[in-house]
Amino acid sequence: MSAQQWIHCNLCNAQMVNKDTKFYHLSCLDVLCRTCMGKTNRGTTCPVCNNSLRHFTELGQFNGREGKDAQRKRLIESIMKTRESLKRLDELESEIKNQVMQTQRKYENLRNSVKMSQAKSANSSTFNYMANMARMSQAILANNSFNLATITKMSQASSSNDSGISMKQ
Repeated sequence: MSAQQWIHCNLCNAQMVNKDTKFYHLSCLDVLCRTCMGKTNRGTTCPVCNNSLRHFTELGQFNGREGKDAQRKRLIESIMKTRESLKRLDELESEIKNQVMQTQRKYENLRNSVKMSQAKSANSSTFNYMANMARMSQAILANNSFNLATITKMSQASSSNDSGISMKQ
């Protein structure tokens, strides 16, 4: 089976049976015959996959020396563009990595701040609890002291009344 027998148009399925029928290889990797090539909206859109076309090549045009030189030049240009794209992708990857690291640092700082705030809140709550307990203890102690003083005075008053001696207050 020759190479030309399996080449066919991806739209109408016409086969490349003789060299008179021209076929085109599109940038989207589809193959079209000359008739279907007219349906590409002036070579801008593939009628098979609807992708925009960057370029197309006539199959069999690279048989001579000039065709091979043109193909080689196009391949070199494509390789150079790809290298440029790879450089830019590497730069973008670096920028993204840096942004991820900065975001992670910010997250850790925020997380630590939240932990510190929670600890302060817990300490504040404990402090407030202890302060309230101290106030309550002071109030109870003051009340007990007052009651003790009152009881003592009453006791002294009743014992002085019993003995007939009065106490001045």
